[in-house]
This record gives sequence, structure tokens and C-alpha cells, in this order.
Amino acid sequence: YRTRTPAPVGVFGPGWKAPSDIRLQLRDDALVLNDNGGRSIHFEPLLPGEAVYSRSESMWLVRGGKAAQPDGHTLARLWGALPPDIRLSPHLYLATNSAQGPWWI
Repeated sequence: YRTRTPAPVGVFGPGWKAPSDIRLQLRDDALVLNDNGGRSIHFEPLLPGEAVYSRSESMWLVRGGKAAQPDGHTLARLWGALPPDIRLSPHLYLATNSAQGPWWI
């Protein structure tokens, strides 16, 4: 398989894609999620424990660093099911497209 457009190199090599081929770039002024289709989805930087929902992608992005999400938050139950070391780490970012999970770390 060969393409004229440059593509990120995934687990199967350049030009191939798999569902697990997603990357998150941490920049000073933005978070950029590169999906397995080659798109770049931009988010504002998140504070530890902060969550943001992308309506266009039907997806949540959450930064670790908080023991619990506020009562009534869509992700409160799913967040609480994570091990404490994951929830409390401000160095981890998680994504999900459903309040029932799964999380992508």
C-alpha cells in the first residue's frame, strides 16, 4: 500500500491505520489528538483533573490528577472505577466516547 500524502507511521507502517493508532501531542497552548484517520483534533490545555467534551467527535478527554469527578458529572462513575494511581496522576490523559467506557489511556 502506498499513498502520495505523508501519513503518520502506525503500528503497521506508513499509510496503514489501526483503531489503536491515536496520539496526543502536549503543547504549551493546546492539546492535539491525532486520530487513526490522520485528522488533528484540537483541545485547550487541561488542568489536572479537568474534563472536556468534543461534540464534533462525541468524545471525552480527561486529564488525571483528581480523585473524583463532581457529583452528577457524566463520567463520575466511570472515573471512580479507575485505579487511584491512574486517577491521581496529572501526567496521564484519558479518552472515552461513552460514560460506560472503555477508557483509552
